[in-house]
Amino acid sequence: SKATNTSLAKAAALLMLGKSIAQLREEGALRAEGDGSTPIPGAPVAVKEAVMPFNRFRTTAGAFVDTLLGPEMRSTGEVMGLSDNFGTAYAKAEAAAGGALPTGGTIFVSIADRDKRHAIWPIKRLVDLGFRVLATRGTAAVLRRNGIAADDVLKLHERHDGDAAPSITDMITSGQID
Repeated sequence: SKATNTSLAKAAALLMLGKSIAQLREEGALRAEGDGSTPIPGAPVAVKEAVMPFNRFRTTAGAFVDTLLGPEMRSTGEVMGLSDNFGTAYAKAEAAAGGALPTGGTIFVSIADRDKRHAIWPIKRLVDLGFRVLATRGTAAVLRRNGIAADDVLKLHERHDGDAAPSITDMITSGQID
């Protein structure tokens, strides 16, 4: 609503009261055309993020508790980042929510064959920023062919008892993926 300057709650209430979308468009409550799913060229990008109270969940020793989001976990507010591109809008929303963007660490990628070609450039950018890449066998092979260092990681179903190498599930569970 804030990003599009359209009161969606008001429009929804009017629809429930029997008004048609055409009527709401005539009255100016909704855009004259489109359903809002197609970005307007040159329009700013908005990223909205909930602010969760994770810092409230600590053990008596002060360590953070591994929290699981559920219906009882309510956000304490929300923030919005606005820019002319998604990356900057996302960074602004993260900063406003108090979350720092990672500047290094280990990432895991597993890309469908049809998307591998399109993933090369963004993954290369992460490597250039100092991230280490772990990938499933097929994805790692494509990355290496394109000059990107990537270490193979087993999928869960590829790991067998007695294997020395951990699966990606093991690595995520043990905190080896940032």
